[in-house]
Amino acid sequence: MSASTSALPPSPTSPTARLRDLAAATLLGADRSGGDSAAKIATDAAIAGAMSRAGYRGSIAHAPLPPCPSEQLQSVSAASSATLARLLADGDPVLVEEWLTLAKLRNLRIGHSSLPALLDWGVGRAARTPLVLPVLGARGTWLASLNPSWSALVGATSLPADPVAAWSTSATSDRLLLLTAVRRERPELAPQLLASTAKEDGADERRRFIALFEVGLSPEDEAFLESSLDDRSKLVREAGATLLASLPNSAYVQRMTARALNAVQFQEAKKGLLRKKSVALAIALPKTWDAAFERDALEQKPPSGIGERAWWLQQIIARTPPASLFGTTPPDAILQAISDSEYSDTLPAALRESAARFGDIAWSIAVAQHELNLPRKGKSDNLPTVPAGLSTDHAASIIHTLIADDRFNCETSWAYAAGIPRPWPLALSHSTLTLLAKKKPKAVPQWYEIGPAIEDISRSIHPDASQALDALLRTMFKDDLPPSITKSLDRLTLRSDMHKEFHS
Repeated sequence: MSASTSALPPSPTSPTARLRDLAAATLLGADRSGGDSAAKIATDAAIAGAMSRAGYRGSIAHAPLPPCPSEQLQSVSAASSATLARLLADGDPVLVEEWLTLAKLRNLRIGHSSLPALLDWGVGRAARTPLVLPVLGARGTWLASLNPSWSALVGATSLPADPVAAWSTSATSDRLLLLTAVRRERPELAPQLLASTAKEDGADERRRFIALFEVGLSPEDEAFLESSLDDRSKLVREAGATLLASLPNSAYVQRMTARALNAVQFQEAKKGLLRKKSVALAIALPKTWDAAFERDALEQKPPSGIGERAWWLQQIIARTPPASLFGTTPPDAILQAISDSEYSDTLPAALRESAARFGDIAWSIAVAQHELNLPRKGKSDNLPTVPAGLSTDHAASIIHTLIADDRFNCETSWAYAAGIPRPWPLALSHSTLTLLAKKKPKAVPQWYEIGPAIEDISRSIHPDASQALDALLRTMFKDDLPPSITKSLDRLTLRSDMHKEFHS
């Protein structure tokens, strides 16, 4: 069916329902059904089938369809197109995202036959929009504009002529898409949009809008985010504070740093054979809860097991860059002093969060090593924690340090390696496998203990390292690979073939 073909007469039912009716008529026989002739049934079935494959949902108007613009992007190869169809059918979102990323990097569009399935896959997930839009091509954008279920997805490709007017008349779901586009194309317009309806919007809506400022967050957003701390809703203040704490030079971080410096005093001890402690530490907890704490979205009531004032300090330190608080003093010296204090549980957790937030790899490694050195009562007690949201390099630096420790066995090492964010560069892939190979056990490991980690790694490792992983696993399992391990290797082979298809 041509993209510029005039619309067919409206059907009272959907293409799928129409196909069922036609199938029933065929089973009865055209001469018995009392309806259309065999030729008419076949024609209607062909039309309904084409409509169904094209993603038709609603009633077709009598007016001709708008013509589809010519394609400007080159299509992926037939082999790549077939792989995408398989991935969409299998439903593995990680592999679909990887395929789309490869196509986007090469400025290619998907084949027309996969458009309905990809549009279905992309709708309703804002995080998928940046991956789907660049590879749709002219036909995909045209097709999506005809289907209300898809139109919101392509509506995020560019801003309307009057974004403010569009904002004022849109539902929340459409505003979220519009605001995402604004943050990408005209971030300076975002505060104006939110201010125009702030009095009418609910607290949860205001919170969701503020959270989208993470897209393209920059120091230019500080003034507006600072004003969000005066919002009447705690939810909105927390959303604004989270983003302000991610701007190292913001006034918010400076306030937290000042509070931390008032609470934590330390002095490096003079060198000497009889001096066991290298740092003397003194903690002065915040005395009272005040309105400034409330405005900066600190939590007043602590979790179970933590004192109220210690909880306030923990939150403050978590929002203070470690280097601003401790300067060039070695992290392990500070952590040793903390371990000898009554805050040995709360402050390391705060410093772990702070190091992750401000990208301080040295402090992240130090906290992980500190946790590793704590007394362990059981097999999994006090295992070091690697925060979520770290960059691949940051997380890998911590995890490689842990894997190299002789106290970790094979299963724990593989579990840690699986936590390195994807995708892994080739050099990181090989260095990680080298560390894991050193932990190879003498006996065959239990597949159920190591299988989940191998599954995650098969989705993350660079495809060019597939042979190295395959060889390592075959050695570990003595060439008797369990089905779950074989499945992970098959997945990695598929990823490797996918990359080769884009390079062919």
